Amino acid sequence: MALRSMADIEEKVAGAVSLYNTSVAESERIASVSLFGSYAKRMAHADSDIDLLDDMLHDMSLEAFLVDDRTERAAAMTPTTSGNWLSAS
Repeated sequence: MALRSMADIEEKVAGAVSLYNTSVAESERIASVSLFGSYAKRMAHADSDIDLLDDMLHDMSLEAFLVDDRTERAAAMTPTTSGNWLSAS
């Protein structure tokens, strides 16, 4: 895989979030997306994946959040970016 520019990542994520948010109820929309991992640290290489963390608008209990093993691992990660690209208005 070729190394992607930050502008390309932001454009693709913004488009995907917009498409998703127009197809679901307002309470189920994505509020923000954060980049973490090697791209956020500016250490990405050709084989790097793009790590994204989304924040949904709806409230979810911690118990429900931790039910899925993948979600539990994601909850333990600390995003390395200083802010979000996308915020709900």
